[in-house]
Amino acid sequence: MAAPTFSKVRMLPEAKGKTRSVEFPTGTVSGNTVHVGIAIASSAITLKTPSGWTQVVQTNVVTGERMAIFELVNWDGKSNTVILDWDGSERANNVGIVAYAGTDTTTARNVTGATKTAESKSAEVLGVTTTVDECLLTTWVFNNNGFTVTPGAGYTEDGDQTGGPEVCHKTTAVNKGAQAAVTHTLNNTAPYLTIMIALQPPQSAAKRRRFTAVG
Repeated sequence: MAAPTFSKVRMLPEAKGKTRSVEFPTGTVSGNTVHVGIAIASSAITLKTPSGWTQVVQTNVVTGERMAIFELVNWDGKSNTVILDWDGSERANNVGIVAYAGTDTTTARNVTGATKTAESKSAEVLGVTTTVDECLLTTWVFNNNGFTVTPGAGYTEDGDQTGGPEVCHKTTAVNKGAQAAVTHTLNNTAPYLTIMIALQPPQSAAKRRRFTAVG
């Protein structure tokens, strides 16, 4: 069975507002799984999970910045806009939204890794242990200093929003087992948060595994 694949991406520059309206990347089609990641200038608020979506992770990057990733599995091809909402205050924010093809249409994620926060030029993404074959490994890097990211060995960049999230994926599918950590490189030392997510191909009902959420 073929592994899921990266399909489309859209990166949105910094904007200020009380909400953020985010259109899906051009070319997103019904059946895709969509991930949207946001970095927002506050560590004291909670981002609301959009209706019909699932929270993957939400935590602080550093004091003064919070991040969240939300997931929509098996998009129905209708509304192609998601509204990101928080506490009604006006906040600066950056957003990345990514579409993936070929995931399981009930449980797209096989495993969600632990986040790592540090301050360095080397942004380590902790590895995961997958439980099925033919998974796609994706990584997110959030940093609050506006630096760009160079992908680690074996990974390619999908989108890089200066001052916001950066998204990469492993160029080859992985089978079940322990998957190694990867280190992406910032172009300067900065505080960062990273996470790895493994997307799984379609599974039979008997084989399907519920994901493990963190955050």
